[in-house]
This record gives sequence, structure tokens and C-alpha cells, in this order.
Amino acid sequence: VAERLERLQTRLSAPSPGGGPGAAGGVGRVSYEVSYSPSTEAIAEGSKLGALETMIQGFRRKLGSFEAGSNFAVVESAATQLHRRVSVFDLQKLELLRIGAEKAKAAVEALTDQQEELAAHADPACDEEVSDLYQSLHRVLPAAAVLPATAMRLQSLQSLHQESVSFTTRLSALERQQDELVKVVEATNNAVREMKVGIKENMAIMKANMAVLEQQLSARG
Repeated sequence: VAERLERLQTRLSAPSPGGGPGAAGGVGRVSYEVSYSPSTEAIAEGSKLGALETMIQGFRRKLGSFEAGSNFAVVESAATQLHRRVSVFDLQKLELLRIGAEKAKAAVEALTDQQEELAAHADPACDEEVSDLYQSLHRVLPAAAVLPATAMRLQSLQSLHQESVSFTTRLSALERQQDELVKVVEATNNAVREMKVGIKENMAIMKANMAVLEQQLSARG
């Protein structure tokens, strides 16, 4: 197409026989037509490229998608990543996977057999009881989240109650000691009063004895 356009431009730039810029009545206008015929080889190459891309997408689906942004600048990096993914298909690993799959299949079959046996010996009363327990569990689950905080608060209240009880006990013991101390003080006061009375009586007796003694001494003298 580019070559044809260049040829047309060359023909148009060449001087016309009439001495004007073009042959369309000397108005300076040129009309030209461009035709394009697609190449069958390019179409075939494009279809091959599409088939190759489809094949690559199939490989990607089988091997797993490549890492994000894996637009490889060189083929070596793509081959390295592909080799790393293909290395997963080691025979020993595949054998281990096969054994694990067989074990899982056997376990699923055993569970299926047990389920069939349980279904054959199903008890409606037992099912109803299990359903009730399940509903009770679901009713209790919302409260289970606050149980630790509630237990801590109850423990704090218990310790506070124990401290208050011990404080009350100590206060009662102190009151009893105070009562006993009051009784001791009263008894001491009574004893002091009795002692004062006794001292007064003794002083009076001593005075009387001194007077008698003085009289006797005066009579002798």
C-alpha cells in the first residue's frame, strides 16, 4: 500500500501535458483510488499464531497461571519458570499424591458407608434430642463470648466480699476488745474508789491512835 501511495504521489507531482498541476479542468484538485488486497500468507500466519496462543493458554490452565506481570523479556526466563512448574510433576511426588488420594477416597467411602448405616438405624427421638442440644448450644454461644469478663467480675466481687467479711470480723473483734477494756477500766475505777475509802479509814484510825498515844504520853509526863 505504501509503495502504491508513493507511485501515485510521484505521478501527481510530475508536470501534466497541459502545463497545469492536474488534468481536472485546472482547478488544482486530484482524485485517486486506493485498493488493498490482503495477503493470504499473513492470514495463515495469523491463524497459526492464534492456534499457538490457544495452545499456550491450554498449557497455562494445566500448569497453573504464571505469576502476575510475567511478560518475559527473554525466552530463558520463561523456560526457567516453566521448568520450575514442570518439576512439580516428579514421579515420587505424583506417587505420594496418588496414595494420598486413594486414602482420602477410602475415608470418604467409609464415611459414606457409616452415613448409610446411620440412616438405616436412624432414631427420630435421638435426632430430635440432638436438634434440641444443637439449638441450645446456639442459644448459649452468644453468651459464651462474655463469660470470661463475667467470671472475672464475679471473682472480683467474691474477693471484695471476703475482704468485707474479714473487715467485719476484725471490727467485731475490736468492739469486743473495747467492751472488755471498758469493763477493765470500770473495775479499775471501782478498785481505786475502794482504795480511797480504805485509805481514808486508815488515816482516821491512825489519827485516833495518835491522839490516844499523845494522851497517854501526857498522862505519864
